[in-house]
Amino acid sequence: MAVTSSELQVLRLGSMMDGHMQQISVVASSITCQWRFAEVLPSLPAPGTPLFPQFWKTLKPFGLSAEGYSLETPTSRLSDVLLRLGLLNGRAQARLAYEWFEVSAEQPGMRMTSELVTISNKILSILSHSERSAAISARAHCALQGADVEEFLAAHVRSSQASAEPDFGSLIPDGFAYNLTGNKDKLLRLVISKSIVHYNSLFIEVNGEYALPLEPQALAVRFAKDSGRLLELVDLDILESSNDETDAEPLGSQ
Repeated sequence: MAVTSSELQVLRLGSMMDGHMQQISVVASSITCQWRFAEVLPSLPAPGTPLFPQFWKTLKPFGLSAEGYSLETPTSRLSDVLLRLGLLNGRAQARLAYEWFEVSAEQPGMRMTSELVTISNKILSILSHSERSAAISARAHCALQGADVEEFLAAHVRSSQASAEPDFGSLIPDGFAYNLTGNKDKLLRLVISKSIVHYNSLFIEVNGEYALPLEPQALAVRFAKDSGRLLELVDLDILESSNDETDAEPLGSQ
């Protein structure tokens, strides 16, 4: 379903007037940020290349070790070559290919987010590639406060059933997705469904693609604002966490 921001804004205003804004608290979360290069990199920072000494020296303070360094070449195709890095005592990972690189982490609190920004800055500086776009994906299981998951989803999903064979059952929608259109510099997608891991909780995924070559810090700030705005437009308000290590900043906190 593709909607414009003005259409979602009308939905939000109606919900606010009815007092239906729902508060949620993050139970578990993860984030992945990928930079895509306009041109193929001349080389990866592998042992024996000119980039390797600087690369190792730069990332060693962030926990890079021989055990956490893996260069994979499963085929002869350049697109299959992948460099994996374990960082921050296993709490974060980085992956580099000839056309992109990404960083990811579980439970990305404010401190972790700051460290990911720093790591991204240093890797981009070493690779010296200015022509790039970015894509971010944030996922979280969020508990609804004082509300029922089924009732919340019913407000966004048309009541319908797709009948199947009697011994198989029927398909009942338990989630919804929106693509936000109208901005040529970014594409946002919001997916919300019932969490099958946590009681009375939602599984929320926000995907953002940005055409502009934003620096990591600016990208993190913009995505946080966009995520928060998207959640507001579907009647959700994230409760701020007092725990720095589990605060899900990428899903809307400032």
